Amino acid sequence: MKYDVVKRIVKSNYYPLAFQVFGLIVFVVLIADAFMGNQNPAFNIATNILWVWWWLFLLFTILVFGRFWCSVCPFGAEGDIIQKFFKGQRKWPSYLKNMWIVNIFFIIFIWVDDVLGIANNPFQTGVFLIVIGVGALAVGLFFERRTFCRYICPLNGFIGFNSMSSFFELRSHSKETCINHKEKECFNGGLNNRPCSMFEYVGGMKDNLFCIQCMECAKGCPKNNVRFGFRSFASDLYSNNRKNMEFASSVLIIAALSTVILFFFHMQLPLPHIESLSLLLIISIAFLFTIFSITAFVISKIEKASFNNAFTSYVFSLIPLGLLTQIGEASTYALSKISFITSVSHSQAAAIEILIIFTGFTASFFTAYKIHESEKHSFKSLALICLLLFIITIMVLYPLTA
Repeated sequence: MKYDVVKRIVKSNYYPLAFQVFGLIVFVVLIADAFMGNQNPAFNIATNILWVWWWLFLLFTILVFGRFWCSVCPFGAEGDIIQKFFKGQRKWPSYLKNMWIVNIFFIIFIWVDDVLGIANNPFQTGVFLIVIGVGALAVGLFFERRTFCRYICPLNGFIGFNSMSSFFELRSHSKETCINHKEKECFNGGLNNRPCSMFEYVGGMKDNLFCIQCMECAKGCPKNNVRFGFRSFASDLYSNNRKNMEFASSVLIIAALSTVILFFFHMQLPLPHIESLSLLLIISIAFLFTIFSITAFVISKIEKASFNNAFTSYVFSLIPLGLLTQIGEASTYALSKISFITSVSHSQAAAIEILIIFTGFTASFFTAYKIHESEKHSFKSLALICLLLFIITIMVLYPLTA
């Protein structure tokens, strides 16, 4: 905010509206192409843009900027726009204000992608986009703010938890200034801004989990107390206040479907294709829950501490490895799509992917070390977590070398 050009952009009425309108136009074009375009997935614009280039773009923006995509997402924009005309004032039921619906929909999202294979089916891709679009519109019509994004969107947890490792953050300059300012325009809205769409209060925000960087708080803060910019990598992961079983379980589901699933999908079961992959997806989640629980249990015995503390603290060390694994896989897949204009061979692409995955392992090792340091645990606990990270890394690399 020290740079006038940046301040003018983020405080403009056209940010993020211009990006949202552009996204909605692209969204409509992709749906039209999914139904009416070439039904060969190799030549269909919708399947290539969505499942190759958009996914790669999303992963890189998460790594660098956090939840920037969410502020410009066409599905979230539908709710923002519809609420300019029809105020959805209903509050989301308190018993559903958690991550469990998000987790279920994320598993379904991975299932329709990796198991059902809609990435290779333009028509199914079109149906998928319409279902998400209609769902987001309906929720925005009846419920307040971005209820869909906070409590329903399949990618909320995936983007949010991975954003805790990004190089970018939005926070308040002074928490004392926020405490002493009673109006709280950043949360409630004011003359120059809408209320925080994700129900976050910037004065008390300590991580990137739910902040979508829509900059409404920066537009409305009369004290100019909102800052955003770069910070240390993964700092949210080892200095966070999200240590509970709900968030820990969410992280494990995301980590399992980002890492060890690649190993299990390499197996062949004596079952029909869809049934086989569905079972392997479940096994992936169960496997990571089991080995991580055993590791956390042993650590709790070593440290004479509670199992919950070991489980909910160290689980965040899995996030960098999962994110970089996905970036490596998506990068290799994107390179294969443009192999006709690049000189990168299959072996070179595999080497790049292996390097990215090892970078993820190193980042997770660093995160585990910082958690171990903050918890004041013994070297044995750190060694156990690093052994677990190494085993997961080897499982991820196995399909690339088999």
